Amino acid sequence: MILREGFLDSGSPLPIGEGVYLSDYPLDCNEGAKGWQLLEVTLPDDCCDFSYYELVEEEKPYREWFIPAEIIKRFGSIRLLSIEEEDELFPV
Repeated sequence: MILREGFLDSGSPLPIGEGVYLSDYPLDCNEGAKGWQLLEVTLPDDCCDFSYYELVEEEKPYREWFIPAEIIKRFGSIRLLSIEEEDELFPV
C-alpha cells in the first residue's frame, strides 16, 4: 500500500507536527516498527532542512526523523528492499 499510495502522517503529532517516523537503521517491534518488510526512503539533501525533523536521543544507536508525509511524497523515492539487499546493507 505504501509503495502504491505513499506514506500517511501518524495520528499522534509531535510538537513539530504530524509525520512519518524514519530511521537510518532497520528497527523491529521493540522500537515501534510494524511488519517484516524493509522500505528504503531516499530524499534529496536540498529539499528541506532535515535537522529540523530529527529526533535526537543520545542513547539511541541510530538516527531517527519525524518527517511530514507530504515532503516524502513530493520529493522522496521509496522502494522495497529484497532480503539479499537487507543482508548486504545490514549484516547480522
